[in-house]
Amino acid sequence: KHCADKLNQLARLTVEMDKTERFSRAFIDVTGSVLRTSCPSTQQGTEYSHAVMESLSFVAERSLRRKWRTSALGALVIARECATAGVACPGKFPYDELILYVRVGQKMGEIAISERDAEFLYRCLDMLGYLGCSAVKHDEISVGRQCLQSIAQLGRLSRAAKLDCFWTRCGTLPWQHARERLWWMLTWVGRSPEAQKEAWVSSFEEAYSRLNGTETSIAESQDGDKQVFTFTETNKAHKVTYMEQEPVTYDYSDHSMNKDLQLY
Repeated sequence: KHCADKLNQLARLTVEMDKTERFSRAFIDVTGSVLRTSCPSTQQGTEYSHAVMESLSFVAERSLRRKWRTSALGALVIARECATAGVACPGKFPYDELILYVRVGQKMGEIAISERDAEFLYRCLDMLGYLGCSAVKHDEISVGRQCLQSIAQLGRLSRAAKLDCFWTRCGTLPWQHARERLWWMLTWVGRSPEAQKEAWVSSFEEAYSRLNGTETSIAESQDGDKQVFTFTETNKAHKVTYMEQEPVTYDYSDHSMNKDLQLY
């Protein structure tokens, strides 16, 4: 706890004192090295490693707002490496120990949208897409679901912000790039254990429905050696109702509704 507090203080001083990105890059390099060292011994899920990642992401988020992409991109790379190494060790981590690393990618993507930095948003979607593929491959459904939730949310936010793709030769919008990342992940479901396929497909249906704004179902079939996924998109608005003190309904067909709800 004392080490985490001191590290947080150092992170804040780095942000306050840095005028050229030099200190931010050094901070992220050093703390990233600590996290990379923790991966072979599967220590990236410990409270200490989480504290290091939180301090690192604090500096990276401020760097991105200053247009210092090198530091910010370094945080994405480190978060992905830690999470990818974790999902490659099934059963080593309880439900929430790797989720922090996924949320780093989502948070950085949200900042990129607020700064109208479509190129960095693209990097965040890549990070979440590749990590999501690893999660499906290793049947780590908690990490996979968080990747689905994050990708769908970034897609919705970018659409609400009316963000265009950064590349002048690409007519695809960022929210459509988000849908491409969902597809990357879905292609791995065919290799999942039969007992888990239904749960995976259900989560993908929810992610696609959130992003599309309408009810979307997915049917899996086999065409020889080829796995085939058939989408059925309806005109019915996708709505989710939560029971708290009173029922609250969220309508995903309203593209201005961008509340981030847990995906199951």
